[in-house]
Amino acid sequence: MNEYCGIFLQAIYFSKMFWYENYVQWNKKGALIKINSFMGKSLIFEEIKAIELNDKKLKITKINDSTVIFDLNDITESDTQKLNEILIKNTIVNYIQ
Repeated sequence: MNEYCGIFLQAIYFSKMFWYENYVQWNKKGALIKINSFMGKSLIFEEIKAIELNDKKLKITKINDSTVIFDLNDITESDTQKLNEILIKNTIVNYIQ
């Protein structure tokens, strides 16, 4: 019985991402960003080459020149700034605004 309780609690914790439409989780290695989608994008901070935020679009360029674009139209300005600060603080990138 007790082992099932632990498994259940872990399942609840790791399923948080699916409860919310917009979700950001990060640590010192990387971030999981889910904005207006079912699955999120996983980013490793060391692989980020440039961050560009303009017109409510966040464009992240990786060192292999692939890009990830997040549409931030439904996100409040304060949350947009928090996300931008998290990315800038944890990466050494060229920031374009």
